Amino acid sequence: MMKREEIVRQAIKEVGPASRKDVEAALDEIDREREKKPPARLSRTLDSFEATLKKVRVKLKTLPKNLRLVLSEYGLNEENCAYWLVVSNNYPRPGAPKPDAWRQRLAAVWARRLLVRHNRLARAPQISRLAAILYGDKDAHLERYERELRGQLEVPRHDDIDVFFSPTISTSKPSHE
Repeated sequence: MMKREEIVRQAIKEVGPASRKDVEAALDEIDREREKKPPARLSRTLDSFEATLKKVRVKLKTLPKNLRLVLSEYGLNEENCAYWLVVSNNYPRPGAPKPDAWRQRLAAVWARRLLVRHNRLARAPQISRLAAILYGDKDAHLERYERELRGQLEVPRHDDIDVFFSPTISTSKPSHE
């Protein structure tokens, strides 16, 4: 992965010198998505919690009945421990790093926006190259995300900029007259 300064420098080279602010804003938006991921040590914390719950369940069985009843009044009983264990087991945990398709799509969207906003040619190779730079890996193959964008009309392509119509959606079949 490239460092932010390198990403900004490469992106400005692709889009143009007046694009620094927009490139920085795009990178901020893409980085905000990274902040939404759960912390890496969450998995260890949940494992420790589950181990403690299992020990508590075992210890509860060895306590005298009167003490178990008192603890039960405060919610510390076998049933609640079993419930908390199920909740903890089902809680989403960060696993091995997976390809971050959301960040890759965001990079493709921002690449197209930047190119159009700065009146640059916004064709597939240019969008894919800039998207890879914004993603932080200039060798990444993000063509598939650029292809996904072709069907969306959020931002017109450079060559459609003067003639931009929203699509007409019809439920009838086209007639062949």
